[in-house]
Amino acid sequence: MINLEKEIREQPDTLRKLKETALPMIKKAVSEAKRRDVKYIYLAARGTSDHACIYAQYLFQTEIGLPCALATPSVLTKYKGKLCLKGALVIGVSQSGAAEDVMAVLNRAKECGAMTIGITNTEGSLVANTADYHIYLGVGKENSIAATKTFTAQLAVMTLLCAEWTDNKELLDNYDKLPAAAKTLLDTLPPQLEGMITDFKELDSGVVLGRGFNYPIALEGALKIMETSKINMRGYSMSDFYHGPFAQLTYGGTVFLLASDGVM
Repeated sequence: MINLEKEIREQPDTLRKLKETALPMIKKAVSEAKRRDVKYIYLAARGTSDHACIYAQYLFQTEIGLPCALATPSVLTKYKGKLCLKGALVIGVSQSGAAEDVMAVLNRAKECGAMTIGITNTEGSLVANTADYHIYLGVGKENSIAATKTFTAQLAVMTLLCAEWTDNKELLDNYDKLPAAAKTLLDTLPPQLEGMITDFKELDSGVVLGRGFNYPIALEGALKIMETSKINMRGYSMSDFYHGPFAQLTYGGTVFLLASDGVM
């Protein structure tokens, strides 16, 4: 847990540095994507990185206006499907840069002549060397099992990609406020949580709910609780939760609701 908290507290600095280090490659990649006039975006990842891609789905479709799909790698790895990715921008996201499923999608994209971007925290990795453009997170080694700073860095890269693609100065300006906001959160939230922890000492299951941009955060939050505390947690979109899963709630059950300002 020492490494976990240490890496969580590194996030303000990693977010601050990332814009400077990643933006030059992002500019090159976006320029090429526009030159090629890509028609849709195809995102390949697993686990935590997959949750970052779900965030990108909402962001890119809302702001860029291109359809975005999450890859189903077993179509290639297990079923040897005839997947055509011509005309797509294929983005492979892997903290280690070694995910075999992600590599399978990137390799098929290359066979189809599609443009590829790799987002990793490992220079010289398979994903980095295969993709046309490699966006390096550069957040330093992540020793804890539960990914923290790499996840927020992936979200940050997706945000910078979108801002550059749409020439959204307001989004870039808001990004500059992120490091300070993250530091304030990390400085003020732990004391607030200390008074609540005892209420959840006997927790053995629960759900995390979010909608839209909060949905991938709900998924990641549930995963983090499972990984670190061995508690049976599930993340859901609130709109999906009412279609069946709602029945699992009982009196005294636990729900974590992500309710941010703005459209829900």
